[in-house]
Amino acid sequence: MKKILAFFSLLITFCITANAQIGRDPNTPDHTPMMNKTWEAVDKMAYKVSYSGSKKIYTPFYPAELKALENKIVEMPGYMVPLTSAEHIKTL
Repeated sequence: MKKILAFFSLLITFCITANAQIGRDPNTPDHTPMMNKTWEAVDKMAYKVSYSGSKKIYTPFYPAELKALENKIVEMPGYMVPLTSAEHIKTL
């Protein structure tokens, strides 16, 4: 009996959530797309994994697209999330 009640509770919750999403304004995007060519180049960076005994060693691999950006100023859209308290951060 408890399993049946739990199932119906979840089903009702799912239906309410689905209706709330269906009724939202279709012209409002879920997020702002921020991927550009710079982000695509950064996304291709990888690590080669090798071993020294039982210790893993990660060596970065930079593709040609990313190496071409070395020592250049680039703009990357996105968000900054402080890793510590933001009391000392000044906004522009």
